[in-house]
Amino acid sequence: MIVLGRRIPQGPLTAHEQAFEGKRIQILSFTMYCVNKMHNMLDYAALKVARKIEQDYGEVAMPTPAGEPHDEEAWQSVLSNRYAAYCAGLGELTWSGFVATPEAGPRVMWVSIITTMKLEADPIYHGEKLCDHSKCNVCVEACPVFALSSKERVEVDTGDSHTAYGKRNKPLCRCAVKGLVKIG
Repeated sequence: MIVLGRRIPQGPLTAHEQAFEGKRIQILSFTMYCVNKMHNMLDYAALKVARKIEQDYGEVAMPTPAGEPHDEEAWQSVLSNRYAAYCAGLGELTWSGFVATPEAGPRVMWVSIITTMKLEADPIYHGEKLCDHSKCNVCVEACPVFALSSKERVEVDTGDSHTAYGKRNKPLCRCAVKGLVKIG
């Protein structure tokens, strides 16, 4: 598997924060540039990599969607790109459930390509600690709809590595990202 990531631009993130401060029109900037366009760019990049693998190396390659869950009932996609990024050693799985990198923190979106091409596996990230939930609750406190638990956890075991992240109210989180909730 190959995993690609792209840093989320700060401008649309700031617009999203402003949307929860009453400037509702700002949600459009966030949705357009932090969600839709980012997913499109990642999907296109994954398709280009998959085509290169198939054309130049004669191996099979299937990009997975970068975007939102495609099974709306189970709130999951074909594959967890976040788990793939974590397993590929690209960053640390944080309490918020995002994969943080030393360069961009948790502000990265991911896409994966599953392939028959023989690749050498990278180790799980063991660099500088990027999230210590026992000392920090900023992600829980920053969630404008209180969708992230400070105590309930989702356990993740991957070979020699064990980690956990905070349980999230996925429908509430999804509605907040789309601007479909009103705060206060």
